[in-house]
Amino acid sequence: MTQSDLLEQRIRDRAYAIWQEEGEPSGRAEEHWAKARAELMPAKPSKAAGAKKPKAPSEPKSAPKKAATGKATAKKPAAKPKAAPKTRARKSAPSYP
Repeated sequence: MTQSDLLEQRIRDRAYAIWQEEGEPSGRAEEHWAKARAELMPAKPSKAAGAKKPKAPSEPKSAPKKAATGKATAKKPAAKPKAAPKTRARKSAPSYP
């Protein structure tokens, strides 16, 4: 057996165990397989050794600015919600004898 065959067998066995632990529900084989695979697959290295770290953002672009006079700025009151459009009354269907 090759390494990939052995790994697949281990995943299969673990997926079966997960299925049993969860009460043998039907229709969730792919979910159990994905859980088993996540548990058993070796973690992939994120970057090669010596790779540069990403820059940290210096300051958020939407940072609040202070008023030039040093006075606190008053918040505007919230806008009033618009009323729902009025609907016309429907005409009743004619009744036939």
